[in-house]
Amino acid sequence: MNTKLKSLRNELTVALALVPAVCGADTLVQGDVSGAWTKANSPYRMIDNCTVSAANTLTIQPGVTVKIDAGYSLNVYGQIIAAGLPADRIIFKSRWPSNYWNQIFIQHGGGADSRFAYCDFSDATNAIYLASSRLYAPMTPEFANCLFSNCLSYCIYGYTHGVDPGTPPSPLNVKVTNSRFQNSANGIGIYALVSGAPNPTIANNIFDTISGTSLRFQVGDYMAGCVPQVFNNLFKQCEAAISTADPYDCQMNNNIFQQCGVAVKESGALSRNVGYNCFFNNQTNFIGYPVAYGTFDDQNRNGTTADAFMNIASDPLFVATNDFHLTANSPCIDAGAPDWALTDMCITNGVSQGNSYPDLGPYGGPHACNWLDDVPKLPVTAFMTQSNGVVALNWGAIPRSTYQVHYLTNFVFTGTNKWTNFPNGLVVAADKPTSVNVPITEGVTQQFFRVQSLGRTPGN
Repeated sequence: MNTKLKSLRNELTVALALVPAVCGADTLVQGDVSGAWTKANSPYRMIDNCTVSAANTLTIQPGVTVKIDAGYSLNVYGQIIAAGLPADRIIFKSRWPSNYWNQIFIQHGGGADSRFAYCDFSDATNAIYLASSRLYAPMTPEFANCLFSNCLSYCIYGYTHGVDPGTPPSPLNVKVTNSRFQNSANGIGIYALVSGAPNPTIANNIFDTISGTSLRFQVGDYMAGCVPQVFNNLFKQCEAAISTADPYDCQMNNNIFQQCGVAVKESGALSRNVGYNCFFNNQTNFIGYPVAYGTFDDQNRNGTTADAFMNIASDPLFVATNDFHLTANSPCIDAGAPDWALTDMCITNGVSQGNSYPDLGPYGGPHACNWLDDVPKLPVTAFMTQSNGVVALNWGAIPRSTYQVHYLTNFVFTGTNKWTNFPNGLVVAADKPTSVNVPITEGVTQQFFRVQSLGRTPGN
């Protein structure tokens, strides 16, 4: 009997010893953090507030899960890079459902900008809080192909504060593309005070089921004039889609507003560049705008009923309730603003369908290509411009794709005189168009240039 009991205890000890290996223990983190958080050591669990100091960088690798205990924050004064992959996303979530963590607070002190790609944020108070001050370096953080859900206050909140009205502005130029915001109180809020200068770019995003405001641009005293770019987004079932006030002067083109309480609300005399959008089945389309906005007594280039600013009020005809690609007969195809910088790049590649003009909504315009896991290498058409003695090479680029500029001094393809990589000619495109200055070499009578697409690096 004693022998059997001893054997049973040994078996139990072995079984218990195996549990950590089978289940995988959390990597506990708190206090100062930097270096790399790896998939091999995932999940990481924040059991207290964590800080990335001004001199450090925290890199979170693809496939990592970060579980944050209730009320805690990740405070970044240096840099954070969290670049996942389409099939290996990075997860930020609470330890327990509806047990809300606080925020990722970012205010870098002169280091490089932070970047998030293919990240999922859920169950936070503010998933991201950006703080820009004249005392620190300008901020240009980027968010691409991210998912924000179940945020109690804002998914992304930005605050920029200058020193006084006479000092240079404090820039906060956040860029948010190809991301989804859903089932949250508010989407993106930007507040500026005393020479704050936020110029965000919000392009090709989906805001779905937002109980408050999807995009809110708020001001304090003495703020510098700012022109947010709001292109090719979908706002569906939001209490308010866009709310703005002077001196913000938003440019809003190629968006779709559907089933919102209020689509666009303005306080002041600016933000009058609201054209080539689709407003369908909203309770109120415009508040604070002249009566010509939303008076649909004109026609756009496609013959669709429109107001004087080419906004239409037709059913966008999505593929399905939760699939926001446009069907072949959608009135939103080729209904966008006649701006070459906004035209579609990926035609019939699972995104844009038109030809000469941008499609409306999240799957139109140059950023639409980045919804694709495999972004195509498209032929490049380049042209030269000259201004104030500076010659620039320009081309229509897919944002976030890489291009190589080559050059030569004649077309005799002998010896070593062949296409050569241009110095500083390896370019990751920020927008369409992208350009590179090409200084003229003294004594050289001819220089020839070409641009080659290298495609997009996974996770970029």
